[in-house]
Amino acid sequence: MTTFYETQEKCPVCANDVTISHLTSTNYFGQHSDFHRMTMGFSPLPLLMNTCPQCGYSGSDKAFAEPEAMSSHFKQQIIEKLQPIVISQPLTAGRRYELFALQEELRGASAYEMADYYLRASWAARDEGDMNEPNYQRHAATFFQKALENSELNEADEGIVTYMTGELHRRLGDTDTATHWFTRVIDRAKHDPSWQRLAELAQRQHETPRNTI
Repeated sequence: MTTFYETQEKCPVCANDVTISHLTSTNYFGQHSDFHRMTMGFSPLPLLMNTCPQCGYSGSDKAFAEPEAMSSHFKQQIIEKLQPIVISQPLTAGRRYELFALQEELRGASAYEMADYYLRASWAARDEGDMNEPNYQRHAATFFQKALENSELNEADEGIVTYMTGELHRRLGDTDTATHWFTRVIDRAKHDPSWQRLAELAQRQHETPRNTI
């Protein structure tokens, strides 16, 4: 069961009063095939990302309760880039993660980090039945591929990201691209036993795909 409480905090960018969610408990009973964990009751994802409805600054509860020092230039960038989005579009959970991704891109986040932010945006959108889920999946797949091309990953993460790139393309209906990435996982496992579990999952998703593990 997911439980939480709320506090009122000042936005560290524009000083607006923001209602902040603090997650206190949750539990899991399974996973989707893109590693999104299923929960008893409602998903905790919306509670983990807070957004100022005035300027768009986004982050965890700690980012508001214990804000880090930010330059005036960075604050101005947030207002210029995020405020037009936050005042014109609904603040769904997926949108909050998208705003966080755009914000962290201003900080110079790596492709791997950006992929993770958009992946979480897609999970949050799925939980809410938000039609923007495919858009977030496309961004995540693009950044995962960039992370692989840039050699940003350690060996363990490389396997997961290679599989995930295939799985996201499969969910987007791009079978040919999905097959390319699944095949990379399967071929690597032939001489690298640490990829074996991912290869079995990639083989299943290629031949008889399911949306849960």
